[in-house]
Amino acid sequence: MQRWQSEHINLAWGKDTLGKSKVYRWFKKSDKGEESLKDQPSSGRPKEVDRQAVLEACKSEFCARGIELLPEKWQEVFEVGGEYFD
Repeated sequence: MQRWQSEHINLAWGKDTLGKSKVYRWFKKSDKGEESLKDQPSSGRPKEVDRQAVLEACKSEFCARGIELLPEKWQEVFEVGGEYFD
């Protein structure tokens, strides 16, 4: 029955409007007596990020890693006579 419901919703509202898995979840919630369609709180990435802190962390890590790699890269440049390499 749930597949049929999904197909009818997609016919009415457009192709791929609602997937079968969402319909199954809705029916499962309905069977438990839950009627709300609102999203439940979930864990995961925070919606807001301190962009400045992220940029600073990236810059410091980038610089530190670059300094660590510098002797190795210069040796590679020397070995190929200054030619481009990847």
